[in-house]
Amino acid sequence: MGASGKIYFLGCDPVISFAAAELAHYLQQMSGTNYVVVQAEEYRTGVDGWWLDWRRSLA
Repeated sequence: MGASGKIYFLGCDPVISFAAAELAHYLQQMSGTNYVVVQAEEYRTGVDGWWLDWRRSLA
């Protein structure tokens, strides 16, 4: 079996969830590594993996 990695996304926005799944698929195709998508409530330092945090700001 190949190596595995994780992609974390913050919040519950379905667009970010979809993007995380697409990124996991893309990375798996490119590297042969299996990626798991994980929803996280907050960013944690020292956790290895890709982090998606797209915040919207209205000025």
